[in-house]
Amino acid sequence: MKLAIIVFPFLFCQCSPPSEHQNSDQKDSINLVTTEYEMGTTALPVSPLHILPAGYTLDSLTIIDSTCHFTSTMYFPHSTTNDELNKLIQDFVKQQIEAEKPDSETTDPTTFELWVTELRTDEKIATCKFQAQTYTQGAAHYNHSILCLNFKNNDKKRLLFTDLFKFSNKNSKQLFCDIINRYEMGLEDNETYTGGLSPEELTKELNFEILENQLIIYPNYCCADESKTYSVELKLIEEFYPR
Repeated sequence: MKLAIIVFPFLFCQCSPPSEHQNSDQKDSINLVTTEYEMGTTALPVSPLHILPAGYTLDSLTIIDSTCHFTSTMYFPHSTTNDELNKLIQDFVKQQIEAEKPDSETTDPTTFELWVTELRTDEKIATCKFQAQTYTQGAAHYNHSILCLNFKNNDKKRLLFTDLFKFSNKNSKQLFCDIINRYEMGLEDNETYTGGLSPEELTKELNFEILENQLIIYPNYCCADESKTYSVELKLIEEFYPR
């Protein structure tokens, strides 16, 4: 596997110890972003968050995998005080790269871009929200998604959907979806509905955030439905959300 790394020019670079992957086929580089963010034409403008909370700067990571014809470019926050949090964020970013990379050698180039759009650290549960887009040459459109990294503010441990929301025979995933879908559609408890959020989508990796006493869910769709979100007041699903 032959790879090349593109490092954007910056005013200065962040120093770091040699990567443990330095002698492997795949290498990456992380650099402090201090210039304007300009990239090639994409379906959505790549516009990472410019103003981050105190104690954070903006980092970039670009990886080119020439075997799979895969290029990925990410912008993500970097804590100036907490290396454990930086590892959590970088692991999350690299997880997205692996999820989007083609399984085997391909001839159609694929581009994956991810950039931080929001970072909230003033709540018990902190949230880092990203916009992502993927394009394979020859495809009719880009695929877009919103990704959320939630973590505890005190110990910087990642919080998955199933860490916070609990299900049982009594409080089933179907009941959870019924509550959300009826809330979204403005229906009463006894009214039927079609479509909406399904139990199969309630996986541990589901993208979500808790904001202003509401749960907001960002399921991954494609084409016309890719921007769909679901929201519900926390008080309506409190039996699923032990605190």
